[in-house]
Amino acid sequence: MKNYSKQREEIIRTLSDMDEFPTAEELYMIVKAKNPLISRSTVYRNLNGLVEEGRLKKIPAQVGTDRFCYVSEEKSHAVCMKCGKIFTFDSKLNFKKDVLDKTGLTVFNSGFTVQGICEACRNK
Repeated sequence: MKNYSKQREEIIRTLSDMDEFPTAEELYMIVKAKNPLISRSTVYRNLNGLVEEGRLKKIPAQVGTDRFCYVSEEKSHAVCMKCGKIFTFDSKLNFKKDVLDKTGLTVFNSGFTVQGICEACRNK
């Protein structure tokens, strides 16, 4: 699915500009507001292909529907397993250097998702 299309680039651009993590349906509604001719199936098909290519990431939902984000090696995500809230954090920290020092592997993409229970849910 490496073919260029205006719709595909609109999906990537929209996600890369967002701080939120939309569901496929939410993203479809946002992109449709910009391009009324785009179909739901086009957005869903492109989302799946872009996830397979590693350009977008699907964040599995603990509560509700899976969410999507633009892949950035600078950012990783933590998901609360109780309430489903998604947090973004800097994944560069010392991760790449630690992996290189311990394995000899040069890391090109270190974005990842961790799961746990957020402070608000722990305090309930």
